Amino acid sequence: MMAVVKVRASTHSDELRKYTIDDAGICIGEMLAGQEGLIGGRPTRKVLAHD
Repeated sequence: MMAVVKVRASTHSDELRKYTIDDAGICIGEMLAGQEGLIGGRPTRKVLAHD
């Protein structure tokens, strides 16, 4: 996972997504639903309403 900090007054996505880097370049993958605390260093699974 990589965090990119936005610049002032710009729009951005706050989704956490998987990514890979290979011979074809960077591939942005699926959203990491149900995860929180990854950027802060305390990863936990988020309890979803349907769980």
